Amino acid sequence: MQPFSDVLPSRGFGLRTQLFAALGLLVAVVAAAAIVVLGALVYLRAEIQTTVAVAVAQSDAANTVSVTTLLCRRYEKDLFLNLDDPVLRASYLGQWQEAYADLQQAIDRYATLAQTEEDRQQVVAWRQASSAYHDAVIAVAQAIDAGTVTTPQTANAALTPFKEPIRSLTISAGLAHLPCKGGQIKDRVN
Repeated sequence: MQPFSDVLPSRGFGLRTQLFAALGLLVAVVAAAAIVVLGALVYLRAEIQTTVAVAVAQSDAANTVSVTTLLCRRYEKDLFLNLDDPVLRASYLGQWQEAYADLQQAIDRYATLAQTEEDRQQVVAWRQASSAYHDAVIAVAQAIDAGTVTTPQTANAALTPFKEPIRSLTISAGLAHLPCKGGQIKDRVN
């Protein structure tokens, strides 16, 4: 009787060759997995950088809204305190108008960066509040020019109904750039 190994033709794949082939296949699979993981990490890093860049820009825009609102308030007070001096009054009204234009630009910038429905609603609220505030300040300035408002106290009282919207604009703009969503910090402040 012939040995079994002599009966079957040799295929040329010894155990050593098969082990090297299996090892090579395993290395190829691990390399492919590593390439996929590396690609995913590169993509994730790019997405995080984009998200952070947008969040920083949005935060900066909200901060600018807050700061320009405070500048408007400052020039409003200077206008009222100097209502007896037409030259100073005109200067402060001009500065107020410039600050108001800057406020509108800041709101527009935030609007271009708005990503959520909440952000877009915030922009609408800011536009409404700033518009009402603008109309009130202009009306008081015209009343000062007409001589119907003659004291800082009267000017301030004429603006009182419009102070809450402009205060809320300042506060909400300050809160809009906080790093949390869902009102976690906002609820604590309100």
